[in-house]
Amino acid sequence: MNAAIPLKLERWIKILGLGLSFLVTILTGMLIGYERQMDVDSAYAETRDLAHLYKSYTEQALGNMDQILLFLTATWQDPALSGSRQNIEAILRQHKQDSPLPINMAIADETGLVLYRTFEGPTRTNIAEREHFRLHRDNLVKGVFVTNAMP
Repeated sequence: MNAAIPLKLERWIKILGLGLSFLVTILTGMLIGYERQMDVDSAYAETRDLAHLYKSYTEQALGNMDQILLFLTATWQDPALSGSRQNIEAILRQHKQDSPLPINMAIADETGLVLYRTFEGPTRTNIAEREHFRLHRDNLVKGVFVTNAMP
């Protein structure tokens, strides 16, 4: 009878050991899941913050660009300021240098011929058939219209 007690005790110890191992495994899995969720939440928060920051920079850059383009339009159209046209290229270059975002601008005449630009390209580029030019030519938009990069 004394031999039977140690066998029962040994069986219970084994069951208890398996139970504790199972419990530790479950708790470890829960902890890993919790840490993963914290990492995901942190990544979402960081992405949200970066998106807000980028939005702010974009709004600032586009607002500045809109003001510069309005000024350049007035300079171009006002006969009294025709002597200032020689400064247009310098103004565009300075804006590109000061801009928080890499934004390229171009000024074209009414036929679509690019007269000034802030980027390299062919010397005689005509953009008359491009969407952004047609929208402005046909007075379908006012202000800045953002489109894909011009090759």
